[in-house]
Amino acid sequence: MKNQNDAAISKKLTVNTKMLTRISLLAALSVVFLLVVPRVSLVPAAPYLQYDMADVPILLAAFLLGTAPGLWVLALVSLIQGVVLGENGLVGAFMHFCATGGQVLVAVYLANKLSGLKGLTLGLLAGSVTRMLIMIPMNLLITVYVFGQPAEIVRAAMLPGIMPFNFLVAAINSVIFFVIYKINEKVFRELVGK
Repeated sequence: MKNQNDAAISKKLTVNTKMLTRISLLAALSVVFLLVVPRVSLVPAAPYLQYDMADVPILLAAFLLGTAPGLWVLALVSLIQGVVLGENGLVGAFMHFCATGGQVLVAVYLANKLSGLKGLTLGLLAGSVTRMLIMIPMNLLITVYVFGQPAEIVRAAMLPGIMPFNFLVAAINSVIFFVIYKINEKVFRELVGK
């Protein structure tokens, strides 16, 4: 009986260690993308908003490991980006977590619900729209009341800058994820045991 319990505990620890390792590796890759891949402005009306590829490994984590591990990768990356790299502190980390978290939840849910290429495509598209929609109230509330930007300036920047930027960031990262995922789907499935 004791040997069976020891074997069960050992197996559970091995599974947890593998999952933590995968989460850590994908979070590290996301941070590498933040540090190494040059950032670019996507929307001329808001050149201060800079695109980065950090969400691609987050999408990989959510689709390969599950929604919860994907959100753990996102939480780690958001904290590192906000606190360690100094990008808008904990408030910026919170905004990133909400925006990308909404994108991930919707994308994975629809991809699983509809299945196949159609489900994946519609999930990623709906996730991109979700990110854009989440960032509307986030900017109207947090950018105005926490960062102190005048409300009229934020509202004026919403349609020509903030909304298209957030949609484009999500859409570009979704397309990059889609290409990487589809090309390597069999390899990924073997690596994660699905």
